[in-house]
Amino acid sequence: MVEKHGYYRGARLQDFGQALFFLEVSRDMERLCPDAWLIQSANPVFGRCTLMARETGIKVLGHGHYGYLEIADTLGLEREHVSAEMPGFNLWIWMTDFRYRGQNAYPLLDEWIESKIEEYWASDTHGYGANQMRRAAIHQCQLFGLMPIGDTPRIVGWWYHIDLVTRQRWFGPAGGFDSEIGWGQYLKDVAKGAERVEQAARDESRPITEIFLPVQSGEQSFTARRPAAWIRPNRSLRNGCPIPATGLWPGGSRITEADHHIDSLTSRCYNGLSV
Repeated sequence: MVEKHGYYRGARLQDFGQALFFLEVSRDMERLCPDAWLIQSANPVFGRCTLMARETGIKVLGHGHYGYLEIADTLGLEREHVSAEMPGFNLWIWMTDFRYRGQNAYPLLDEWIESKIEEYWASDTHGYGANQMRRAAIHQCQLFGLMPIGDTPRIVGWWYHIDLVTRQRWFGPAGGFDSEIGWGQYLKDVAKGAERVEQAARDESRPITEIFLPVQSGEQSFTARRPAAWIRPNRSLRNGCPIPATGLWPGGSRITEADHHIDSLTSRCYNGLSV
């Protein structure tokens, strides 16, 4: 619809239908299980947590993931010796501190960009969903002085998205996750995943755990035995957790949401506010 009016894949009107679905689920929870927690990991996490927290009384825990470990892997750094600080909002996250063995690792990143980035881009086989080390992310790092994390490279700057050719320059051969090519591949992958789940459910000859191994995937995986435990200063998670921040501003009636990003290694918490 929006493309008929000259907008290139810019307005995501399907989000409105998704928002209504989230409201239906949260209102059902108000009625059926008002003391339960809703753990939200589907994007847009920030917006959907804000919507449900404002419009219903349920307890919402948003959960995302961030790409500093992808940077570490690309640079050849051992993950257990890497830490990062990434304050910001969902899909607008910037790495303000990056350390390897306790030392500032930004010089290592700068050196890699200077000596190896062109080779990395020339042999780009990282798929439509990879954002972290693509040309757009590096350009933003050089432009703003900080590395954008996770989906942030997709959000910053309209000039990366004016047409498919432009997208392919900044986000690789498929034009990134949001291009007509990338999105088409994503939908095919979703369909394949759904088909695999259905086949596993119908196959009574083997347990599900042989097909889907009971291990953490690296995505939004954490033990949620006590959903509110992450709020405590001495607890830590690798992922970002948005929570409601109603009343945070004096005189504010329905204040937005704080986005807390807690790194598993630094155990530090950062708050952001969105109007």
